[in-house]
Amino acid sequence: MKLADLKHGPTICDKRFHLADEFLLVLHDHPIEQKKKKEQRTEAEGRLRKVVDTILGPGIVSEMKIAWSRRTSGTRSIFGVYTDILCKTGAKG
Repeated sequence: MKLADLKHGPTICDKRFHLADEFLLVLHDHPIEQKKKKEQRTEAEGRLRKVVDTILGPGIVSEMKIAWSRRTSGTRSIFGVYTDILCKTGAKG
């Protein structure tokens, strides 16, 4: 996720666990079938964007890049490999 402004960093930190939970719920409730994965991924991206705008507020995230993979190796967080905003341990969301 690319923030419209870095001043929104604390918002991401405060709500990151809630955001992750909602992402997982959306993906669980709308699984992507192997035969229809191209169109269903587009639909899933729209659903995930809606989650972001609902939880964080519209305009906070200016861009989302979703990488679809069955493996998590090489990533540091569910939000991607690189993070510009490091949240303090114990942040509530």
